[in-house]
Amino acid sequence: MQKNRLAAFLDEYFPEYQGVFKDLLGKAIMVYIKPFAFSQRHKGKEHRATDRAFNRVGEKRATKLKEAAQESIGVEEGLETARVRLKSILREFEFYNQELETINQKMERALQRTRLKDIILSIPGIWVVTAAGF
Repeated sequence: MQKNRLAAFLDEYFPEYQGVFKDLLGKAIMVYIKPFAFSQRHKGKEHRATDRAFNRVGEKRATKLKEAAQESIGVEEGLETARVRLKSILREFEFYNQELETINQKMERALQRTRLKDIILSIPGIWVVTAAGF
């Protein structure tokens, strides 16, 4: 559901984003979209944050995203409300990612206690979640 909300948001305000980053659930969304989504229209703090974010990934992709933002055909009305919506969507993403990480860690610890972890994980295609389910 959150992926659909984020995709709809980006289609409306920054449709070019998905041409640069295909995976909406990837880490790039947190690195780029928070400071960058509206920086093509608003300079200042967000623009500086965007420049810092560019240092985290390749220059080529960062340049492509910056160019896309400068030529964006996204909606320019209601940006304050859009920021609130975006922050809400991203906070929910962060929450669900933290919960998933916690569950994965618990599964791995449970698997470790069985002392069969290495044997089960040696089966091709079996990962921690599936092995913990066994």
